[in-house]
Amino acid sequence: MQEGKKSRIIKTIGALVIFATLISGLADFGQIVNWFSLKPKNQHLQEKDTLLHPKFENPMLSFADPSENRELISKESLFGYQDRKGNVVIHPQYDFARDFSENKAIVRKGNQLLLIDTLGKILLELNYDDAESFFEDRALVYKNKKCGFIDPSGKLVIPLKYEDGSGFNNGRAMVSKNRKVGYVDIYGNVKTPLIYDGSLGFMEGKAAVYKDNKVGFINLDGELIWTLSLLGRSANKDIPKIPDVMNIIINKGIFGGG
Repeated sequence: MQEGKKSRIIKTIGALVIFATLISGLADFGQIVNWFSLKPKNQHLQEKDTLLHPKFENPMLSFADPSENRELISKESLFGYQDRKGNVVIHPQYDFARDFSENKAIVRKGNQLLLIDTLGKILLELNYDDAESFFEDRALVYKNKKCGFIDPSGKLVIPLKYEDGSGFNNGRAMVSKNRKVGYVDIYGNVKTPLIYDGSLGFMEGKAAVYKDNKVGFINLDGELIWTLSLLGRSANKDIPKIPDVMNIIINKGIFGGG
């Protein structure tokens, strides 16, 4: 993998364990900008400097894109946001809050799910059970145990017909139905049939997929570009060994290295 390539937190679907892709390499945690320790007072770790912000409480681990200049804070079980200099820009007032993405954040106040801007202005009231952050002008929303996607205007652009999904990356989002996963484009067109047991998500136009304890790589059109290879078993027989997948990525030079 080439350094400096941005990737994204990829949500668990099916049997796949959480796989958090990172910025600037497979093992570089330098861009995890919010870490609130389990100590009585927060220890706030930024990219290079360690700062103390004793006015906030409650342990949190937050993955935030530094370019958003908004970081979650918590006080008395309510959530708000500060900028990267530690200035409070939205005072803690929400019962639940997600990180900012594309200058918008999903929050909950009481029973109302909201979309807000970087100053806390309400952009939309969302009539869904839950919603995730916007990526590539699409946000995953849930209602009655089904999920679909909305655009920034709140229009449901991909119907509520899937069991689970992930945020968009490289113009593709992972979706699942009947415990199988595939990919759709931003209009909801199925680009990869829902035939796989899991996937690690797209990066640089390629995604690792696995099925029947075998792994392969697909392109944006869903075509296999590497033949499926046998993997070892992990402690959970339904999950391939993640290091084996990483070895294939590195040894084959699939993402610009090797």
